[in-house]
Amino acid sequence: MEKLTFDLVYATFVAQTFLFAIPMIVAAWSFIKDVVWLPAPIRGKGKIPKHLPVSETELQPLNCPSCGSGVPLNEAAMKCPSCGNVFPVPREYQEIRHARHLAIEKIDRAQRLWRFVSFLTSNWTLGLVIILTLWLTVCLVVILTWIDTQNLVPFERFSDTYRVPYLTLFFWIAMLAFIAISISVKFRSELPVIENTPAAAKAETVRCANCGGTIGFDAGQFGSLCGYCGVETFRVKIARLTAIAEGKTAEKASNRLTSEMDRFADAIEDYLAVPKLLVAGLIILVIGYAIFAFGFVALLTLAVWAVTILIAGLLLYPIPTLAGLIALGILYHYRKPLIARFFSAIDRD
Repeated sequence: MEKLTFDLVYATFVAQTFLFAIPMIVAAWSFIKDVVWLPAPIRGKGKIPKHLPVSETELQPLNCPSCGSGVPLNEAAMKCPSCGNVFPVPREYQEIRHARHLAIEKIDRAQRLWRFVSFLTSNWTLGLVIILTLWLTVCLVVILTWIDTQNLVPFERFSDTYRVPYLTLFFWIAMLAFIAISISVKFRSELPVIENTPAAAKAETVRCANCGGTIGFDAGQFGSLCGYCGVETFRVKIARLTAIAEGKTAEKASNRLTSEMDRFADAIEDYLAVPKLLVAGLIILVIGYAIFAFGFVALLTLAVWAVTILIAGLLLYPIPTLAGLIALGILYHYRKPLIARFFSAIDRD
């Protein structure tokens, strides 16, 4: 039993050290993307905008010239969903069609974000994070109980090679505990509720309740935009959270998925800042330690060489060495007026 415990704890100790490269890369990439790489005007490019770029102009719904069925106004070629006939779009429809397509892209992005966060905040994911946190904590307790025993020798040998395994173990526990307690539970309660998502499994076309135009839904797509009037239409019910929570009436509460997920995306960035700061702290510690160790060794080496050369000079050539030391002392004593005179001479030239 003790050997099995040793093998599991040691394997975890080694694995968590190398796997910590993943959050380090993510934190470094986030810093480069938000601060260094991208200029300020386009830093928020990937986020869902608060206002969709949709014109208020309403267009007359188009029908297929072949079979008379309604046709969705999409960015691609106008293709009848009933008979497959493809026909050109009238010129006055082309500009507004592009604007509608941009708005649909924002809705699709909101849907992908909702699905991704739903998975991350699911009970299965939360349970896995809690189990990992508890197991890493158990590993830390076991390691601490092995202090001054032979069992700790392999751990110390591995730590001496890679320097930071104990630190990464502490950081893993802190990050996972924060995610499990602060992010998963809170985000799950604030995530917009979408009911009856299986109803969006198949592709279909529906009529817009506002203008009667045809709206096309792809398989798995539970929200779209009417290409003719710009009204958002959902095949499923989306819970209204934000506006009601702010004390507004239910009639004024927005049920737009894009608005909800825009708020949620901002909250995710704020909460993930804490784990990123933890990782950034470890990066700074490691880099700082490396710079300090390198600088200390370099200064110590230079000092040893300087003392050695000085002693050898005093023993072999005492008079020139003493003369050189006196000259250096005089230069150091008058360094300020000499530097000032040097720069004044440069300015005159």
